[in-house]
Amino acid sequence: MSKRTFPFPVKRHGVTVMIYQQKSSSGYVSYQVRYYNGSRPHRVTRSNFEKAHAEAEAIAFKLAQGEADVLTLNRDDKFSYVRALEVLKDTGIPLDEAVRQFAQAHRLLEGGSLLEAVNIALRSQAQKCPPKTVAEVVDELVLHKSAKGRSKPYLNEMRIRLNRFKAAFHCQIGSVTTGQIEAFLLGLKVSGRTQNNFRRLIGTLFNHAVKSGYLPRDHRGVQDVEVASEKPNDIQIFSPEEISRLLACASPEITPFVALGAFAGIRHEEMKRLDWEDIDLVERYIQLPADAAKTKIRRLIPISDNLLTWLKPHFGKGPVVSYANMSKQLLWLADEAGVTWRHNGLRHSYVSYRTALVQNVGQVSLEAGNSPRIIERNYLKRVTASEAKRWFAVSFEQPPNLICLQSEAHAKTA
Repeated sequence: MSKRTFPFPVKRHGVTVMIYQQKSSSGYVSYQVRYYNGSRPHRVTRSNFEKAHAEAEAIAFKLAQGEADVLTLNRDDKFSYVRALEVLKDTGIPLDEAVRQFAQAHRLLEGGSLLEAVNIALRSQAQKCPPKTVAEVVDELVLHKSAKGRSKPYLNEMRIRLNRFKAAFHCQIGSVTTGQIEAFLLGLKVSGRTQNNFRRLIGTLFNHAVKSGYLPRDHRGVQDVEVASEKPNDIQIFSPEEISRLLACASPEITPFVALGAFAGIRHEEMKRLDWEDIDLVERYIQLPADAAKTKIRRLIPISDNLLTWLKPHFGKGPVVSYANMSKQLLWLADEAGVTWRHNGLRHSYVSYRTALVQNVGQVSLEAGNSPRIIERNYLKRVTASEAKRWFAVSFEQPPNLICLQSEAHAKTA
């Protein structure tokens, strides 16, 4: 608009409003907006061209909308309209088109900030992340964790869970959505706790992709994937009578394993990495080294009076566990003792009874290597204090009149 010819037309949607330049006898220049509303002529004078142009835009728009009297706008409305036209002036986009685009974007974002969405899009474009498939990132992550010295149980769990994930997503990792991850977890048809274990490792996968530059730095990973509810009923424990039967029927080779699980709460996989030299019967504590612990944090676990009686006759050298497949041995033991085996039942029992006995969640958290939140949610108030006393009173004295159903087939296979 550096060179203007007057009268200057302002056109909007088939409506034309004219701007005239006029000069007074004293040399004062002003601008007059002229238009027709029906057959009646109207004139509006403004002190400079910019104000006159904005006024003409507003009038043309109102006339195009079929309004009978454009000058019925109140003062605030007219000010907002003129200001909006000023903001849009350099874009070349008409006000009605700008409003239409904004309304459409607002609906798509479900009320979210349009400016924030644009900034995210610009940052994502600026990073130019290389395309990587889910399978490629899974394989790379497992190799990375292996090189970092992660334990075999951790790597096995990662492979098993993430291999199921990559089998479900034959695509680039950047195209996997929150909804798809949630659908995958629900489709597993497993307990809430197992769902959350999958969610945790999928989160590790996406974090690795972000750190490696395969995803934008602000990618949310699994943060928007809802955590599943973990029902305390998923936890099953043995009764004092049942642990008495199991220990009475246990062979000398597996008795320490059962006793340490029941009265010290050591995990099965942690037990496989435990040596007798880690157990101090004089000072009465078990030192679980960091490289043996699931959490990679060293633990000191006290040896209770009854646990001491079970460990003394079997104390030796080397690994505490002598069988490669202890799960099979435990199932046979349960069958011989006439007890239904419960998955992770020894550890679940220890944490439940220990919490009831000492009434100190923080202390049990340190001994068991669980967070206080997990203990409060899954183990607190599960058993009574009197039941806990009976549990930790089970000692190295075979209950009377107990007949173990020894199986010749088991003995030969063992």
